[in-house]
This record gives sequence, C-alpha cells and structure tokens, in this order.
Amino acid sequence: MFSGLSKLADKSFVLGFFLPALVGTVVFLWLNRDIEPFKTLLTEAAEDKTFSNLTVMLLSVWTLAVLLMAGNHWMYRVLEGYVWPLKQSWLRQRQLARRKQQRQAARVASAAISSAGSASKVLVVGTTRADGVQSRAALEFSYLRLRRKLALEYPDQRELVLPTRFGNVLRAFEMYAGNVYGVESIHAWPRLLAVVPKNYQETLADARAPVDFFVSLVFVSFLLGVIAFARCVADFLSGFYGGQLWVFVGVCTMAFIVSRLCYLAAVSTAIAWGEVVKSAFDLYLPALATALGYTLPSTAKERRRFWEDLANQFQFNAPLDPSRWSSAAKEQANAEGTEVEPSADEGEDTPDGGNGEELEAAGDQSADTAKTEPKMTAAPAVPK
Repeated sequence: MFSGLSKLADKSFVLGFFLPALVGTVVFLWLNRDIEPFKTLLTEAAEDKTFSNLTVMLLSVWTLAVLLMAGNHWMYRVLEGYVWPLKQSWLRQRQLARRKQQRQAARVASAAISSAGSASKVLVVGTTRADGVQSRAALEFSYLRLRRKLALEYPDQRELVLPTRFGNVLRAFEMYAGNVYGVESIHAWPRLLAVVPKNYQETLADARAPVDFFVSLVFVSFLLGVIAFARCVADFLSGFYGGQLWVFVGVCTMAFIVSRLCYLAAVSTAIAWGEVVKSAFDLYLPALATALGYTLPSTAKERRRFWEDLANQFQFNAPLDPSRWSSAAKEQANAEGTEVEPSADEGEDTPDGGNGEELEAAGDQSADTAKTEPKMTAAPAVPK
C-alpha cells in the first residue's frame, strides 16, 4: 500500500491525489470560514501575509494527498462493490438486468444481419445489390459496436458481475488475459510489470492517473457534502435561518452531484485505462515467459496449459514442472547450434578453429586428470 510513497512529486501523484486534496482543503476552509482557526488560515493564506500559514496549508494538502494515495486500494474496492456500502444485492441485480439488456440488443442485431443476408439473395423492386450490401454492412457495424460495448463494460461470466458499473469495467479488462491467453491476470500482473519497459510503464501510469483523480474526487466531494449537511443541521437546530444556511444547502447539493459526476467520469476513464492494460498483456507476455526461463509453446492450446500451470505456481505455490515445457536457454542454444553449459570433460567435439597440437595436449591433460579426480557429469540446466 505504501510502495508508492517515494514518488510524491511525479505527475501521476499530482493529478491523482494532490489536486483532489487541494480542492477538498480549499472548499473545507471556505465552508468553515466562520470558525477559528480556519478563518485566519484561509484569510492569511489567500492574502499571502504569513509564510508559516502557507506552509501549514501546504502540509495539510500534502498530508491529505498522501492519505488519499494510501487509501486508494480501499476506495477502489468500495466503488467496485466489494465492500459496504455498495455491496448490495439489489445493486447487483440492476447490473445483471443492464447486462442482459445489452446482450439482448446484440442478439437482435445478429438476427438482423442473418435476415439481411437471406433477403439480399432476392432483389426487391427498386433496389440494387449495392444497396443490400451497404445495409448489411451497417447492421454488422451496429452489431460489432454492441459487442464491443458489452465486452468493455461487463465480464463474460454472469457469476462474475459486480454491483457497480465501475467494478464491472475493471473486472472486464481483468478477465481479458484469461479469456484470450489463459493467463490469470491478477497474480501475473506484478510479474509482467517487471518485464514491461519503462516508457510503457509511464504510459500505464498516465492512463491510470485520471481514474485515480476522479476516484479521489468522488470521496472528497462526498465528504464535503456530509460536512455541509452537518452545518445545515447545526444551523437549523440553533434557529439560524439566514443566508448562510442556504449556502450550506447549496454546497451540500452540489457536492453530492459532483460526486456522482466524478463516479461516471471514473467509469469512462477506467475503460481507457483498461485498453492500455490489455495491450501490456498483448505485447509483453512472451517476454514474461522468457524471463521465467521458458519458451512459449507453438499452439494456442499448449500456451493456455502453460499459463494455467504458472497460475497454480503464482497463486498456490505449486512448483511448475520444468520437464513439461521447453527451456528458453535450451531453445536458444539449439537455434545457435551449441550446447547449453557444456562440461569440459564430456569428451565432446571442440568448436571449429582448434589445431591438432591443442587437441593432443588437451587429451593428455584430461587423461592425467582422470587418474586422480572423479569424473563429473553436466548438471541439467535449471530454468531461471
């Protein structure tokens, strides 16, 4: 959770956590500008009178930003629907109904394509074959658009549907590597990052930063709405019905609206982030297999079995049987026409370029050594 605390000045931290913290701090001070010491802190910081107050405000913003980053995992789990308050059965039923509606629309579009294909065989009066082809192409485009929308917003399996749109978008791209390659993406992801080039890691960070920004704003604005609501209740109970009460009512309403809008923006930006994550699996899975010391099998079926065996190792500490899969070092050596880690006393042919005197001297030396030392056999190459 605290692994990113050393990067408190990069653009991902500034966009994802510092800016929401700054907005939240300023609005909080403005809401409580009638209370000391918030009144003095806001006034003098705005007028740039006291350096110490500016320092206090900056440290407050920075601390809140660090807390947002530390709680980022928990905020994601809340918005995905894994924990209370969004882990509700009725919310999941709504998502299941929405997914069913999208699937039904895709089936209708598919049926329309089939009907158009049958109708195109019989030319209607006043139409041409070109018109039929164009109409079929439009139906196919509509069908593919619906299929893509469904693939981006929901997982394939019904039992994997979560109670929120945000959670289903994240789960949809988490399942991509498993559906396409047979890779268990959650546990393979930290290992994949080790072989992803630095420039692409920056691309991944840039894609996630807007998601972190909107997720942070969801909670910051919601918290500000709760604070404004508390001030409304306090003024109402105290009998104060002046203009300040209506200001608090307006701020409370606006904060909850902003929280909802930021949630929808987080869903949209999560889709874009997911495309970058899926591309990482497409581009660097072979590099991961090589880094683990293996060569990917040639067939798709065998590749899926390979990644399933690795998933058991990643999740359940079940060692991979190296005899079942080709070693990357051995494959490279075979391609180059050399042996993997040859032993000097195996009596193999020497590479081209040696002369007869060197061979005879080497033979005499090996004969003398054999009288005094036990013969060693070459150990099998161990996958890295």
